[in-house]
Amino acid sequence: MTAGDTAISGEMLVVVNMLTYLQHLEDERNSKIDWINLSPGTYNAKAGDFTITLSAQTKGRWHISIVHRTTGYSHPWPSWQNDLEAAKRKAIFSLSDARRHIFEWQRREASLLK
Repeated sequence: MTAGDTAISGEMLVVVNMLTYLQHLEDERNSKIDWINLSPGTYNAKAGDFTITLSAQTKGRWHISIVHRTTGYSHPWPSWQNDLEAAKRKAIFSLSDARRHIFEWQRREASLLK
């Protein structure tokens, strides 16, 4: 693209289409998450190699925990959410980030072994 050009370049269009496709795949994978009510105030779900736990806290807030079962990696906790549905949405959003962290870690480990 040149300065002042308002048209989208072919390269940029390819990148946008690729990112849209990856987001579609991620949404499809996350739509299959089955939340299980373990006890009053605690929900659990398995998503690939991750376990997600939602725990009710005081004042109606929800705590989110995401743990990679194979490595024990615990993704940084997102901010507490004000209701269960918001906590589920935030957990799914954070799961994508946790998957990326594990992928990057595995890639670094593999490059160190070479």
